[in-house]
Amino acid sequence: MTAILRDAVCITRALSIPYLWIDAICILQDSIPDWEENCLDMDKIYGSAQVTLCAASSTSCHEGFLSQRGPRLRLPFQSLDRLDISGSYYLQFKYVRSLQNIDPPDVLACDLSFCRWAYRAWKFQEKALSTRQILFGNANLHFLCGSTHETMGCAKLEEPAAKEYIYQVSHDITSSNPAQLQRSWDNIVSLYGGFNEASLTRSSDVLPALAGLARLFQKRLNDEYICGLWKTNLVPQLISLVERPPAVARQTENQFAQGLFQAIRPEYQQLIPDVALAGSNRFGQVRYAKLGLTTHLLEPRNMMLQNQSYLCKRTEEHCAFKWHSDFDDGLGYLDAESPDPTVLRLDVRVEGTGTWPETSEHTSSVITGIQEFRWALLGSCAVRVVNGGLRKTCRAAFGLVLQAVPGEPGKYWRVGIFVPSVEGQHGDSSSLFQSVSEVETIEMI
Repeated sequence: MTAILRDAVCITRALSIPYLWIDAICILQDSIPDWEENCLDMDKIYGSAQVTLCAASSTSCHEGFLSQRGPRLRLPFQSLDRLDISGSYYLQFKYVRSLQNIDPPDVLACDLSFCRWAYRAWKFQEKALSTRQILFGNANLHFLCGSTHETMGCAKLEEPAAKEYIYQVSHDITSSNPAQLQRSWDNIVSLYGGFNEASLTRSSDVLPALAGLARLFQKRLNDEYICGLWKTNLVPQLISLVERPPAVARQTENQFAQGLFQAIRPEYQQLIPDVALAGSNRFGQVRYAKLGLTTHLLEPRNMMLQNQSYLCKRTEEHCAFKWHSDFDDGLGYLDAESPDPTVLRLDVRVEGTGTWPETSEHTSSVITGIQEFRWALLGSCAVRVVNGGLRKTCRAAFGLVLQAVPGEPGKYWRVGIFVPSVEGQHGDSSSLFQSVSEVETIEMI
């Protein structure tokens, strides 16, 4: 038995709890059926546990979490009241430099920030499903329950600085409102999206590591699960959730969930998901997943030319497209200057963005990057505009930014999105988009 398992047994006995679940022992690691069955039951296992032990101070399974590690300073001690009492004590400094930047100092935040355990993708589901957790940190011992936490020797805190680390699904799954449940799921996927391939021993575990949470939500939503998304609300999820690999992209603010855009109307002709499971677990691994899409596709390479510091291409409708960088976050805006102006926000990182000052070389590199993408129209939304004292409602376009898969014609990766700019002017960009693009059928993988 490894050191970390011996410590877990010791704590379980000290708490007078008769049973201990350990994934590595309780699941037959060389049995795919047993692994799939138990992976699907994680919501029951962790949700029903009296407490979950979090070995945050251990760097591997061969290292226990009850012993102190690191350099210590030994200081002699002599009692002034009784000369026969003497000895020594140890001082151990932890996170001294890190705590200087946290006001007030939060040891839990440091214990979580400087440990491997916090960056394991599997632990996200385990923490979210657990009702109580005892976290053994490198500096201190912490008890987490609901939205509060208490560090040994400190007062209980209702709003800890590390509250993003202690998300628990029990607060979100109780709603009977499908829209609220969908927002809760979007939040889960957003938090889970903070992990990367290094957070998983096997990259194929990216979906199984959410299987317990997915099954829990499926019971409440009564919807078809499609690789982290739900069929009924597929289009808004495709817009609000941006994948990171294989291209570097950032997640956009979910403007649709906030109600900024209303009366969403599909503008695509077909949107057909196709998923082949690797086993019997419908929330687990997949052999392949693709999304067939028939819609208007814009080819920037064929319609955008560089004109000084922006993109410009006159169409038959006398429309000019211009690119403007946002130096704060490397994003940008695409203006369609026409008798009915509109602004589309492009949320995808390209080489050369986010630098200052902007030069002709910088602009050229940005334009080159943009021209490598294609834009797929998914839908339009109603946006109210006040122009010259007149109020009107326009249909503003939104959709996906795609990158072609090398060597596989007709197949694309989703690397970003475009949505109407909240701050900008709005015209009928849906009609404009369709007038300068062609309908095609493609596959997203």
